[in-house]
Amino acid sequence: MLDNFGPERCKSVSDELVVMGLREHVWLEASGGIILGDLDDWKQCGIDVLSTSAINRGCQPLDISMLVNDA
Repeated sequence: MLDNFGPERCKSVSDELVVMGLREHVWLEASGGIILGDLDDWKQCGIDVLSTSAINRGCQPLDISMLVNDA
């Protein structure tokens, strides 16, 4: 997990792992500060997974409860 790393720094970490012969053994995930408008910046950074909460921002919360009846 590379949290709050930019695309350039993620690329550097990925390249280092290649040099060390470890890249094929790990999945790299980036998160923190990733917005949908910047996805083009992430295309060539060597990351396997991008995580973002951008799709949740600005949404109204929904309060849901679940009642279980003993039948």
